[in-house]
Amino acid sequence: MGTCGKHNYMSPEIYQNKENFDGFAVDLWSAGVILYIMLTGFPPYDHANRADQRFEIIVEGLLVNQLQEWDINLSKDAGALLQNMLREKPGDRLTLGQVMNHPWVTNPDVTSPPPQDTFYS
Repeated sequence: MGTCGKHNYMSPEIYQNKENFDGFAVDLWSAGVILYIMLTGFPPYDHANRADQRFEIIVEGLLVNQLQEWDINLSKDAGALLQNMLREKPGDRLTLGQVMNHPWVTNPDVTSPPPQDTFYS
């Protein structure tokens, strides 16, 4: 037990600091927060507890609806991936293997941008 890290990256179980935790599930939560930030440009919540309205909306399964209200429209696969990484109960979150095999991650239609011809000195 013991809290560590910044509040807006903490999983609910770390924030509550009441029981031992599954490190893999905690890391998946934090990866979900980082992915959320990468896709939206801002963190999903301030504190990982239900007193934070944005957190409560997410753990109630309404993440995509919340973003659509803010005119942020993710693909169906991106929204599903985020929502399933940010499940309140650790056992309900995706595993790393499930994330790696998720349609959003494995989408063959997405390609990397071409390399830049820029040299840095």
